[in-house]
Amino acid sequence: MELINIKLLIEKLYSGKESILPDEYSLIIKSINNQLGEFQDPLFENNFSLLIDALFKSSIHNEISEGINLEKLYPIINYFLHQESSELNKKNIDALLDLLRLSGILKKVNNQQELANQIFKLIEKSNFSLNDLIKQRVSDYSNKNIFNLIDSRGIKKVNWQSLYTSVTDYGKSILANLENKNSKIAFLLNNSFNMVLLDLASISNYIINIMIPTTTVSGHIKHILNETESEIIFVDDEKELQKIKLIKKDLLFLKKAVLLSGHSAEDWVIPLNEFLDKKSDALIKKKDIHEIATIMYTSGTTGEPKGIMFTYMNIIFKRFCRAIAIPEINDSDSFLAYLPMYHTFGRYFEMMGAIFWGAEYSFMENPSLEAMVDNMNRVKPTIFISIPKKWMQLYEKINEICDVEFASKEEIIISIKQVTGGKLKWGLSAAGYLPAEIFVFFQLHGIELMSGFGMTEATGGITMTPPYSYKNNSLGKALPGIEIKVDDDGELLIKGGYVMKGYFNEDINITFEPDGFFRTGDIMTMDSDGFIEIIDRKKEIYKNIKGETISPQKIENLFRDFEFIHQVFLAGDHRAFNTVLIYPNPEIANTLFYEMTDEQKLEYYASSIVTINKFLAPFERILDFRLIKRPFSAENGELTPKGTFKRRVIENNFKEEIDSMYTKTSMELKVDIYEIKIPNWFLREKGCLSRDIEYSDNRLRIPEQNSSLLIQSMDNNGIIIGSYHYKTFSKKIDFQTLLTNPSLWLGNEELVSFAGNSIFDWVRQVNQISDIDFEKSDSVVEQESEYSEKVKLLKKKEEMLFIGLHNSLLLLQSKVIQDVLLGASYISDILDNKTALVSKYAYEFLFRPTITSILENKKILIQTASKYINITDLEKLFAINTKEDVKVFDENVIEYLCKNIKASELITILENFIDKELLNKPEKILRSPIVLYFKMLKKYGINHPVSYEKVRQIFVKYQIMKENKELSGIAAEYRIGLREGFRTWLGPNQMIAVDAETGEEYSWNDVISIEEGIEPEDASKLIEAISTTSVLREAIFLFSKGKLLRLDDIVPSGIWISFVRSYHDKSVYRISIQTRFMGSYDILLNLNKKLSPENVWEEVNWLILAGSRHYLSELVEDFGGYWDEYEFWSSKFIAGDTVHKHIQKELRRNETISNNRVNILLPFLIWNASASYCNFWRLTGYSLILSSPTPSNFIIPTHDYQSGTRVVSFSERRFCNGITDFFNTFYENFVQSLLNEFPSLEIRNPWHYVFSGVLNTFGEIEGFKYILDFEEELIKNSPTNSVLNWIVEFKNFFAGNGFVPKQIFFAVKRFLRWSELNSDADLSAQAELIYDLYNTYNLSELEEVHPEARTKFFMETVFRDSNDSFKRILNNLIQKQKNKEVSKEAIIKEFFNLASEFQLSEKENFFLTRLTYPFLKPTDTAAIIKTKAEGEERSDLVIKLFDSDGVPFYIRRPSNPKEISKLHQIFLEANLLVNFRPEHQFLVAVSERGFIIGGLFYTQMNETTIHMDKIVVSNRYRRKGISEGLMNEFSKRLKNEGYKYLTTGFFRPEYFYRFGFSVERKYTGLVKDLSNE
Repeated sequence: MELINIKLLIEKLYSGKESILPDEYSLIIKSINNQLGEFQDPLFENNFSLLIDALFKSSIHNEISEGINLEKLYPIINYFLHQESSELNKKNIDALLDLLRLSGILKKVNNQQELANQIFKLIEKSNFSLNDLIKQRVSDYSNKNIFNLIDSRGIKKVNWQSLYTSVTDYGKSILANLENKNSKIAFLLNNSFNMVLLDLASISNYIINIMIPTTTVSGHIKHILNETESEIIFVDDEKELQKIKLIKKDLLFLKKAVLLSGHSAEDWVIPLNEFLDKKSDALIKKKDIHEIATIMYTSGTTGEPKGIMFTYMNIIFKRFCRAIAIPEINDSDSFLAYLPMYHTFGRYFEMMGAIFWGAEYSFMENPSLEAMVDNMNRVKPTIFISIPKKWMQLYEKINEICDVEFASKEEIIISIKQVTGGKLKWGLSAAGYLPAEIFVFFQLHGIELMSGFGMTEATGGITMTPPYSYKNNSLGKALPGIEIKVDDDGELLIKGGYVMKGYFNEDINITFEPDGFFRTGDIMTMDSDGFIEIIDRKKEIYKNIKGETISPQKIENLFRDFEFIHQVFLAGDHRAFNTVLIYPNPEIANTLFYEMTDEQKLEYYASSIVTINKFLAPFERILDFRLIKRPFSAENGELTPKGTFKRRVIENNFKEEIDSMYTKTSMELKVDIYEIKIPNWFLREKGCLSRDIEYSDNRLRIPEQNSSLLIQSMDNNGIIIGSYHYKTFSKKIDFQTLLTNPSLWLGNEELVSFAGNSIFDWVRQVNQISDIDFEKSDSVVEQESEYSEKVKLLKKKEEMLFIGLHNSLLLLQSKVIQDVLLGASYISDILDNKTALVSKYAYEFLFRPTITSILENKKILIQTASKYINITDLEKLFAINTKEDVKVFDENVIEYLCKNIKASELITILENFIDKELLNKPEKILRSPIVLYFKMLKKYGINHPVSYEKVRQIFVKYQIMKENKELSGIAAEYRIGLREGFRTWLGPNQMIAVDAETGEEYSWNDVISIEEGIEPEDASKLIEAISTTSVLREAIFLFSKGKLLRLDDIVPSGIWISFVRSYHDKSVYRISIQTRFMGSYDILLNLNKKLSPENVWEEVNWLILAGSRHYLSELVEDFGGYWDEYEFWSSKFIAGDTVHKHIQKELRRNETISNNRVNILLPFLIWNASASYCNFWRLTGYSLILSSPTPSNFIIPTHDYQSGTRVVSFSERRFCNGITDFFNTFYENFVQSLLNEFPSLEIRNPWHYVFSGVLNTFGEIEGFKYILDFEEELIKNSPTNSVLNWIVEFKNFFAGNGFVPKQIFFAVKRFLRWSELNSDADLSAQAELIYDLYNTYNLSELEEVHPEARTKFFMETVFRDSNDSFKRILNNLIQKQKNKEVSKEAIIKEFFNLASEFQLSEKENFFLTRLTYPFLKPTDTAAIIKTKAEGEERSDLVIKLFDSDGVPFYIRRPSNPKEISKLHQIFLEANLLVNFRPEHQFLVAVSERGFIIGGLFYTQMNETTIHMDKIVVSNRYRRKGISEGLMNEFSKRLKNEGYKYLTTGFFRPEYFYRFGFSVERKYTGLVKDLSNE
C-alpha cells in the first residue's frame, strides 16, 4: 500500500522505529519523495515541518535520508526563499535546514558550493540562530547523550534535555548578574563543561562573549578587557585570577570576576555557585544573524592582541559547510576533544560541531599520550581532531605494538584499534606539518585522516583535503562556502559567509580589500585541481633577483641580542644580494665599544654580520652594511604604531645609503677573448676616470700618466699580465682579485710598478677564490740590481715586509748568484719569523720553481724550501719540482735534501713517484726519473739509518720484478750500495774492551759461551762472525730501533749461543746477549745447510718484504741482515711454542680442562694460521704457497686478543697449482693433521675459520671470489665433496651477519661471555668493558682497513638486543662505512639521525653517543643535540665537565648568533680585538645556567690541519680549569674528525706548551701533533 497523504506519512513516522518494519523503509522513502514533489500544495507547506520532526522522532532519519531525492529539494529551497517571511516560512526553513544536514542527503551533493550558497540564504532568511539550532536538536534527540565528562571515577553523561536545561539556567544567571544588558562578558577559561554552558548560554541569549586564551599575559588581558568594556570575566582558578588581580586597578569597566574553582576574599570576586544562585527571566530581543555573537582574541606576538569578531551567521553557516565537506559524519559519531575552546577548531569544529551533528563530545582528561590512549579506549571516538604531534604519537604508539613496516594490514588494523578504541574513522591534522606518510598510513588502515589549513579569522578551517582525495603535502581545496584565490605575489586571499566580520575597533576598509577579500598573509601555490600548498608567511617577505624568497624580519631578529646594535634593517628586495642598515646602540658611551677606533667599530659590525651569516642559507646571507646616523622613527613615517618597519618608506628615506651598496663597482675592458673587470676604487687610487683607461697593442694604458701594463692572451687558457704568465679558469678576470691577493702579484715587477706602491696596502687577509693562478715568470735580471740594497737594508732592520718579499722574489730571478742567495736568505728570515703577516705568502712561493727560469736559482729555492716545508706538503714540493725540471736534483741538492729533511714521509713520497713512473712504462729506466729517486732513497737511507729497513724493503720490492730485468738489476745494485753504506756507518767491531770494574782487558772470546752439542763447524763459524763482523750490532740496532752495541757494553760471558731447531735445511741458533746497561737481547742466526744461493736470496727477499706492509705484520720474525760470507741471516727471536708443541703441552695436563681450553682456542688457531698462509701467497704475487703449512710451522699466541702469528720458515715453498690446491694444502697439512694427531679435539666446522682467515687477509670481495672459485672447482671435479656443504653454510652465515674481522669476532665473544656472568651490570661497567676490549684487541688500528669496525663492534655487543628497525638502519650504515661511501662527518650525522628517528632507551642513547664520539670516557656525561646552521640541521655533542671548584660546565658548538656575539664580547673584555670571518668555526664553554663563559674559534687549513686563532675565558671564570677543558676537548674532537695537526700563533707560547704544542720550523707558529692525543 502506498502512503499518499502527508498526514498519514507523518502519523506513520511518529509511530516510531519499533513499529516500522525494515522492508517498509523503501515505501516511506518513495512516499517522501512523492510528497516533496508537491511542495506548492498548501497541505504540504502546512505540514512540512511536522514531517521533518516526525522523521527525526522515528529514529530512522539516517536510513531514510539515504533514499531522499536531492534534486527534489532544490525547488523547495527556492520556493521557501521566495516566500514572504512568516512564522510558517521560518518553521519550514528551519525544518529544511535540519533535513539538509543529514549524511544521506549530503553524500549525493555534486556542487558543494552551490548548496552552501543556498543554505546561506536559508539561514539569512530564517535568521536561524544558535538558540534555534539547540532547540531543534533537543527536539530531535531529547534523551540522546551529547557530552561525556571523563575522570578517574568514570564517565558522566549529559543528554540533550539536560544540556538545554543547564544552558537556559546559565543564561538566566548571566542576565541577572549583568548590570548593563548590553555589556560583554569575558572568558579566561580552560576546557570544561562549565565553559561550554557559559559559551552556549551567552550566545543563545545574545550576550557577546570575549574569548581570551589562558596563555595571555596580564598586560594583554588588560588591553582586551578595557577595549571590549567587559563587565564580567569568568576565570578557571586562582592562578588565572591572579592575572586579573595584578591589573584590577587599571580595568575601567570590569565589575566582577566569577571564579569557577578555588576561593578569593576580594569583594569583586564571586564563586560560580553564588553566580548561579542569581536568576533573571528577562526577555532578550533576538538579534539579526549578521550581528556580533562573540569576539575571540589571539595571543599577541608583535603587539597588542587583536579581537576577531564573529557573527551568528559565521558560527551557524560554518557548521553546514563543514558538514557538506564531510558528508559521512552524522549523529552516530563521537568526538574525543582536547583542543582549547578558546581556539576555533576546539570551539567550532569540535564543540559546536558535536551540537550541530547531534554527535557525542567527550572531554579528554588531559593531552598526555597516556590519557589520550586511555580515553580513546573508554569512549571509543569516531572523530579525532588534533595538531600533528598527536598523530605522530599515535603512529609511534601503534609502531610499538606492531612493526608497521613488516606487519600485515590486518595486524596493523588490530593495533590501531587497540590504541584508538576500535571505532575511529575520521581525523584532521592542522596547524603544523605532518609527514605525508603518516596521512597515508592512517588512510590505508581505515582512518580517513585529512589535512587542512585555517585561521581564526575564518572561523577555523579554510581548506581541507576532501575525504578519500588526499594529495601529498597539500592542504586541500577550499571548503564549501568560502572563495579563495592566490594573488600575483602568491598570497592567499579569502572571502565568504564564515569569514569574520572584522577586527574589533579597526576600520573595515583597512581589514578587507575593496572587493571584500581578506589577505591571509600566507604564500601559497594552487594546482589545477584547486589544491593549495603553503610556501611561507608573507609577513614582510620579499624576493631577490633570482626569485628566492627572503624573510627580512627573521634575519633582523637575529641581531636583537647584539649589545652594540640598536636597530637593523635588511635590504635586498629584487636585488642580487642582501645588505643591512645598522643604527648603533646609543647607550654604548660608557662601554668598551666607545673606546674603539672607527676602524675597529666597523670590524666589530663586520664580525657580527659574519656571525649572523653562519646561521643563514647562502641566498639569505648579508654581503655589505652601512652605519646610519639616526634611528628609524615614527616621526619620519618609518614605523607603524606597533613599531614595525614601513619598509618602502625606509627604503625611500635611506635610498642613497642603500644604493651605495649596489652601485656598479667596476668597469670592463675587452682583451681578446677575456673581459677584464677593473674596480672603480683602483681608478680612484690612480687618479683617473674610466674614460682615461684604454687597451691597445697588448697593453693596458693610462696615457695621461704615461703608464702601461702588458696584458696578452695566450693559448691553452693562459694570459700574460706584466712579468707573469697566469693560468685562467674563466674568461672573466677580476683585476681586484689580482691587486689584493699578494700570491698573484708578489715578484711581478711590471704589475707592481703599474699599480704603484699602494699595492702593498691593498692586501686582504682572507681566503680568496680566484679564476686566475700563477704559472711562471719570464723575467730575468741580468746584472746586480737595486733590489739587493733594499733587501739588505730590511735584513739589517729585521723588518719582514711585503715589499721585502717582493724584492727578494725579484732577486730569485737574477743571474747574479750573490743576489739569489740574498733573496733566499730574506725569505728564510720571513719564515723564521712565524708571526709575520707576510710569512704565509713566503711559504706559498716555496712551491713555485717557475718563479725563475734559471736552473741554479731553482736549486737554491728547493734547498730553502726543504728547511721549512710542512710534512704534509713534501709530496707537493717534490712533484712540482720533478715535473718542472728533474735536473734540479743534482748530487749536491740530493745530498743537501737527504741531510736536512728528517721526515720519513719522504720515503713514501719517492716510492709513490717510482710507482707512477712505472705506470708510464718507460723504455729505458736509466733515462727516467726513477734513477734519481733511487739515488735519493739510497742517500736518505744512509744519512738516516733509522730508515734503512724501509728503504731496503723498497729496493727489494723492485728487485723481485723479474719481468723488468733493467729495473731489477738497478734496484739490486742500489740495494747493495745501501747495505754497504749502512754497514760502513755501523763501523767495524771493537776488538778489545776494558772492564770498568777490574780494569782488565777482554775480547770477544771472553764474552761468548756456547751450548754443548753444537756442531764444531757451526760453532766456529758463529764465533768468528760475531767476533769479526757487525752482525750483532746490525741486528740489535734494527730490532731495538736505534741502539748501537759495542764490545764494552757486554759483560764477560754475556753472550750465550744455543741450538733452537733444524728445519727446512737450516740450523737455527739463539744468541742471548746480556749487556751492562742496555738490557738483554735475543736474536736468531739462521745458518744455511743445503739451500742453493738462489734459494737463499729468494727466501731473504721474501723475509725482508714480509714486514713491508701492515697486512703482513703477522707473518715472520723481524729480519736483520744477510751475511754472504757466512751464509746466514739474522732475525728477531720471538718466544713461543709452535702450535703443535703448545697443544702437546696442554693435553699433557688435566685432560678435561685442557681439552676445553684447546677447543675454545682452536678457532683462533685455525683462523690465524689460515691468514698467515694466505699472506704468504699474497706476498709472492699469488704464485707461491707454503708447501708444508703444518702446526709445527706456525707460532701463534695463546690468547685470542694477541697478535704476533709467525711462520717458522719460508724455505718449503712451491708454485700453487690452482685454487683447490691452495685450500686443500692448508686444510690437510694444518687442520686435518691436528685433528688426526689429537682426536680429542672437537670443532664442528673448521672450514668456517679457514674461510674467515681468507676474508681477513684479502677482504670480502677478493676473499669471497677465491671461496667461490674453490666451490666451482669442487662442483666440477668432486660434486659429492662434503666441503661444499660447509661453503654453503659459510655463505649463508655471511649473508645474514656480514663478515666480522678476527679481532671483532673474538672481542664480541668475550663481551657476551662476560655479559652472561654480569647480567645486572650498569652502563658504566659495560662501557668500561667495551673500552677495555677495544684497546685489548687493538680495534682502533683495525678501523684503518675496516672503517665499520667500531660500529660493527657496538652492533654485536651493546646494541645486540635493540629492536630490528634500529639494527636494520645500523646495518645499512655499517655497509656504507665498509664501502667507504660516507665521510666521518657524514656518519656522525647519520648516527645523530638515529637518535632523532627512534625513541631510544637510556642504554641506546648512552652507547650511541659513545659510538658517535669515541673519545668519550665511560664516566663522561654527554649528549647529542640538534642545532641549526647555514639553513640546515646538524648534530652536536654537548659534554659536561667540572671546573676546579667542582661546578659543572658544558662544551659544545654555539647554537645561535647570540652565543657567538657573547663570545665576541668576552674577547673584547679581555682586550683581544678579533674579527670573525665566514670560514671561522667556534667551540664554546657554557655555564650550568646557560651563559657563555668562554670559547675559541678556528679555521680549517687543509684536510689534515686546523688553525686555532684564539681562545678566551670570561674574567670571572679564569683559573678554574675552563680553558684546559676547552683545549683538551677541542683536541679530542679534532682527532675524532680525522685531523692530524693543530696549529696556533706564537702568542703566549708558555700556555700552549702545557697542551703539547711545540715550535716547529716548518709551521708558522706553534703546532700540536694530534696523534699523540
